Amino acid sequence: MGINAGKDLIEALPDMVTVVYQDLGISRGMQYGIDRAEQNGRNIEYRVLRDSWEAKELGVARKHSHALLWGFNGQ
Repeated sequence: MGINAGKDLIEALPDMVTVVYQDLGISRGMQYGIDRAEQNGRNIEYRVLRDSWEAKELGVARKHSHALLWGFNGQ
């Protein structure tokens, strides 16, 4: 349902750009979105966050109230 709801929304907004962040590769769901964008004639931008994004996000996650649930053990 989620992918189809997103598909319906995007198709209602034809001037939208599909942006693909590819730092961790392209999943099947992402490829589905890329294929739909191509079929509907939308522009596609491929982006990367660069090397520092992962360390920054892990720093935020370690301070989160659910850090222990995610296996950070208070580090």
